[in-house]
Amino acid sequence: MAQTAFSQDILIAAPPQKVRSFFARMENLPLIHPLILNVQYVKTTCTEDQVPVQHYRVRDRMRLGPLLLTFTYRVQMLENAEGDLVFETFQSPRIYLFNTTRFLPHPSGTRVTEQVDIDAPRLLLQVVRDQGKQAHWQMLANMKRVLETGNGTEQKSAE
Repeated sequence: MAQTAFSQDILIAAPPQKVRSFFARMENLPLIHPLILNVQYVKTTCTEDQVPVQHYRVRDRMRLGPLLLTFTYRVQMLENAEGDLVFETFQSPRIYLFNTTRFLPHPSGTRVTEQVDIDAPRLLLQVVRDQGKQAHWQMLANMKRVLETGNGTEQKSAE
């Protein structure tokens, strides 16, 4: 196993609670994430501290050279004490992503920051990082567009 990471951020002209609420609804991810086909809620459990942990199955697609692969993986999501959303993603073969997304107040709205740590087999590490970083950048840009224009949020917004 090998490790890598990436981080990125974007400024969205919307209040932090609106941005966090939209992003926390996993059902919204197919609207904004270029690789996600669908999201299925599985269950909610609690940590020892009684923090709710939501469990999902996500269907994804990924281009690997001329091949377009589809696969399903598990995601756990919780909101930590600071209001960050923490995602743990378990993919095959032995690919693990740990993502912390923060929603920081900014005079122009919300600064969304994302830190993604990746554990993967050495042969897959670079492609997982490159495609993940590109897909997450597009996801953040799409979320900005949706929240700033209201495009596509009518049926999916938690507000």
